[in-house]
Amino acid sequence: MPVRFEYDAEQKLLLITFSGALLDADLVRVYQQSRDFAAEHVIARGILDGLRLTSFNVSSELVRSIAHQPPMLPEDSDRCIVVSQDYLYGMARMYQLMGGESRDRLRVVRTLDEAYQYLGIAPPTNLQAIEE
Repeated sequence: MPVRFEYDAEQKLLLITFSGALLDADLVRVYQQSRDFAAEHVIARGILDGLRLTSFNVSSELVRSIAHQPPMLPEDSDRCIVVSQDYLYGMARMYQLMGGESRDRLRVVRTLDEAYQYLGIAPPTNLQAIEE
C-alpha cells in the first residue's frame, strides 16, 4: 500500500495520502509514523486522504482498537478524513464516534475541497515530501 506523507510548515498541515490496498499492518505503521512525526513537528491541521484507495482490508477490530488510542495527530489539531466510497465513509465515522471526545475536532468528508473548507485553508502549495 503506497502512502505519501507531506508537510506544509507554513500552514502546519500534515497530509497523508493513501493509494491502492490498505491492510491492518499498513494502518498500524501509518498510525505510528504519524505519531512520531507529530512528536517532532507542530501540526495544527491534518488530512488523511483516502480518495485513491482501491480496497480497504482493515478489520473492524483494528479500527476499534485505534479509536481507543490517542489520536493519530495531536488532539488539539483540526483533522479530516477524506473518503468518497460509502463503506469507507461508514468505517471512518465509526472510528470518529468510537474515539469520543478525543475526536471532537475530526471531520469525515467526501472531498478535499470540504476538508480545506473545514480546516479554513486554501489548497496547500508548499507541501514537502517526508521520507519514510
